[in-house]
Amino acid sequence: MNQPLSKIEKITDWKNYSPIDKIQAITHRTNTIKKKLERITEDKKRLTLELDMSPYKKSSRLALSKNFCQMLKIKKK
Repeated sequence: MNQPLSKIEKITDWKNYSPIDKIQAITHRTNTIKKKLERITEDKKRLTLELDMSPYKKSSRLALSKNFCQMLKIKKK
């Protein structure tokens, strides 16, 4: 492609361009959309993994802190 992507994306009058340019512009546009979707799904997977792990970590920390407090109470008696 001889033209930068920004110009091709903004083209409204396709009559002056060859079919090869049109196809290249459309394929480039679809590839960028696919890449963006893949990034979004990867980010969502990371977030869900973090969310799934976070409650477990919090609950285990709370359990440890409760056990620690109970041990302190027993030692004080």
